[in-house]
Amino acid sequence: MTPAEAEAHEMGLTLASFCSPARHRLMGQSRSVVDRGAEPLEGTASFLRSAEGTFLVFEHYDESLEGHCIVLGWFGGDLEAGTYPIEPLAMSSLEAEVIGEDRSFYGMAAVRTADESSIFVTESGSLEIATVESGGLSGSFSLAGFVLAGDDRTNGMSWTGTFSARDALRTGP
Repeated sequence: MTPAEAEAHEMGLTLASFCSPARHRLMGQSRSVVDRGAEPLEGTASFLRSAEGTFLVFEHYDESLEGHCIVLGWFGGDLEAGTYPIEPLAMSSLEAEVIGEDRSFYGMAAVRTADESSIFVTESGSLEIATVESGGLSGSFSLAGFVLAGDDRTNGMSWTGTFSARDALRTGP
């Protein structure tokens, strides 16, 4: 990996702290579907706002906690309907946002099952928020990047998805 790719990978892993099997179990009124070229990943969709930012989380876990989690983080203000860029997570990107007016989403994805253990490192993409209503967001996203599975790297990956997310703070933990 290049130094920039390694930084995006390492910083992206910090977004994994927003994955939550407990919250996933409470988000029954939500839905996400992710197409990654293999079998679609279906799960719940939640968003939460904290002092760190706003986070959209698409996830599913079984009883043994195997599953997937995709986190898209936003360090700007309130979300509105529209299209937002998704950039690689890097300290230089965050610093540029502090002094500039442009904001981007940042993303990470992880899959952990008996058959797969991988991390999707986001290099670019977009998030389309179609609706914003009290307690909910809906839209679609497209991510481009590479997948790391142990020492194996697969370049040129793209994941797309749709979601109908519920406000996690109104639903549960």
